[in-house]
Amino acid sequence: MSIKITAKELSQKIFLWKNKNRSEIGYDIFHDRNIIGICDIHFDKSLPRYNTLDIYISKQPSQKPTLFYVTTDESSNKNYKRRGLSRRVASLNYNVVSVTCGHTFPQNLHACMSALQWVYDNKDRFSLDLYSLVLAGDSSGAFVSFCIATAITQLDYAHELKVTVPDVKLLAEAYFCGFYDIPALLSSDDFRYEAHSIVKKLLGKKIKHISHFEKFSHLDVLSPFKYFIESRGPIFFSHTDFDNLFSRQGEALMRMIVKLDIPYVEVRAIKAQMNRNWQLDVNNSFGMTTIDAFTDFLSAVRIDKDNFISKYIDI
Repeated sequence: MSIKITAKELSQKIFLWKNKNRSEIGYDIFHDRNIIGICDIHFDKSLPRYNTLDIYISKQPSQKPTLFYVTTDESSNKNYKRRGLSRRVASLNYNVVSVTCGHTFPQNLHACMSALQWVYDNKDRFSLDLYSLVLAGDSSGAFVSFCIATAITQLDYAHELKVTVPDVKLLAEAYFCGFYDIPALLSSDDFRYEAHSIVKKLLGKKIKHISHFEKFSHLDVLSPFKYFIESRGPIFFSHTDFDNLFSRQGEALMRMIVKLDIPYVEVRAIKAQMNRNWQLDVNNSFGMTTIDAFTDFLSAVRIDKDNFISKYIDI
């Protein structure tokens, strides 16, 4: 699928859409030399106002993949960092949809699916190619994004989630310091009590062991690993060595990727430790190297996905 449109034509389409949908548009529409940005779109009026998405459109008149980036943290600081990453990715001749969904599971996943459906319904207005879709997320947003990718590739999983998947196709996936199998996380002997705040925010429950969790009605869908198939990828992911917050979930993802012979890029922080506030304490090179490796990954999959070469980076 190839979409070609000039920057002037794109600007005209955005202007017409903006004036037709004033109630949906947020506070910020901007232009620079290479990017048009439309921020804080309220994609579903049945959801609270903090469920929004931003769209960053590359003006380059060529085929452009679309990055769909998920975060479940609606804080302004998180949004600021996410927007900086989105603009950088858009400069790589990508279109970027960045979505914030601040609910507990599975409502946040359904909200993200609603956002994806909204993007699908409006793809022609923004000249978005959803047959070359890159799904990404960080922390608990990585888990939600991983669930969406699994629903796209496995209809059985979509049925378990009770979601309808739009007609999209995955080009690649990217996960930053996330977790991917919550029952395994909760049943692990080295699951840190301090990670409960993150899991509690995602699930709306404070649970120490899996035995307290078995009556949760969505237990099966919290293990998307069960539906992992070899046709996925390439996959980019970052994690700390031994994943001392999320019970080695990064290592579990790595083992699954290698078992299924899926092409990947792994960024691992060997010397990462937890500080007294139980936050990851890594040097700045981890974040900088991760973003540099991620942008290289996006360029590689856009140019030639079929001949992608796996690699890992230790910091």
